[in-house]
Amino acid sequence: MEILTLEFEKKMKLYVNKHEVTLKCFKTDEHGNIKFGVDAPRIISVDREEIFEMKKK
Repeated sequence: MEILTLEFEKKMKLYVNKHEVTLKCFKTDEHGNIKFGVDAPRIISVDREEIFEMKKK
């Protein structure tokens, strides 16, 4: 696993099968939590791990 540091509200670009995916990190008022905005083409499925596992069944 690669661990990267990303400043809040900065964007990170990923490429999945030549499709561009953008992640943006946001602060929350909840202690210890952050939020991610994910911008991806419809062909790329974006789910939390528990949703991903449910879809596999």
